[in-house]
Amino acid sequence: MIYVRAGASGPGAGTRASPYPTIAAAIGAIAGTPTIIALTGGVYSESFTLPADTTIRGACPADTRLDVAGATVITAG
Repeated sequence: MIYVRAGASGPGAGTRASPYPTIAAAIGAIAGTPTIIALTGGVYSESFTLPADTTIRGACPADTRLDVAGATVITAG
């Protein structure tokens, strides 16, 4: 499992202590490995292609939002 926090500083390492700042950065780091991407609460407004073997899980529906109105989300498969 790798971690993402919207607005995190730096490039991040995908850990709880040093999460990636974007979903796209996390996807770029997994290089085709089946993975769960864990999102902390926040709004994620970005474009990315989600590999078929990758799952995104939010911290809580009330606090975590994928803003696809201004982004393109494509599920590869």
